[in-house]
Amino acid sequence: MVAPKNRKTATVSVVTSPPERPWEVVPDTRCAWCDKPASSRCSSCQTIRFCSEECQRACWPIHKTLCKVDPKLFRFPPLPAADIEKLKKIKDESYGGPFTTYVVEGSLLQRIPKFLPPAIPSFSWEEIANILASPTSTEPVNITNDIREQIHAHARAHLYNYKQADLMPHGPDRTWIRVAHHVVTVVWAWDQGKYGDYSACLKPGEIFRVYNGYLRQCVLFQWARDIALEATRTKAPREELRAAGARAADLIERAKNTWEVESATVQQPDSWLTFKLSEIQWPMTNLGNS
Repeated sequence: MVAPKNRKTATVSVVTSPPERPWEVVPDTRCAWCDKPASSRCSSCQTIRFCSEECQRACWPIHKTLCKVDPKLFRFPPLPAADIEKLKKIKDESYGGPFTTYVVEGSLLQRIPKFLPPAIPSFSWEEIANILASPTSTEPVNITNDIREQIHAHARAHLYNYKQADLMPHGPDRTWIRVAHHVVTVVWAWDQGKYGDYSACLKPGEIFRVYNGYLRQCVLFQWARDIALEATRTKAPREELRAAGARAADLIERAKNTWEVESATVQQPDSWLTFKLSEIQWPMTNLGNS
């Protein structure tokens, strides 16, 4: 997958001795796309590395959303106006869909408040629509209680549930809708770990800092799958998917350790990590059938 020639992409720069970046998407010096030794990095954000211009071009259509935002935070792009209109028509419909086991059944407006602390007021549809249309570059006023990404995740999950495969948008817009699955899973697991005591747990916006590296890797993982499915409709690229999936498994472990250090008073269920790794490893072990 190569970016169109008339599409401007961030240039790459030779890797020298980078500063310590604990939030970096790609640990050590491996290519974010194929996992081979990297020789360059994105000159704009300095947080993602490549082994070649080909891999950099393959990543760019999906990476550009996160390229110029705070590298320590995961952020969704604005939801396209056409999808906001689609969502408006189905927002009151109840669903469980592919997320039945870990998403509260109900309409979009019924579910969102259940994943937010009681102190945060309910939102009207107009307020939600404004949040969905807000630029990725919008900086949270208060990262602790920022709920933009949670609303984006649930909105896209709602669209994923109702859109048939032939009606899904193409390109990055499709990938971002599917990435909502990974985000909602993280939100659900986070919710399970708080044992009903929200005051003892990190707050909504912190989810997207602690799990920043993992979620950014999920974006690349889903993008690799979507490129392959678009091209062949039958089989995903084993090498790229295996590399992306293995990286995601490593990053979820790092995120769990970070969370335990920063919120030592809260213990997650013993099954939490096993559950999360199984979510990641399933596509890794079914690459030929993807």
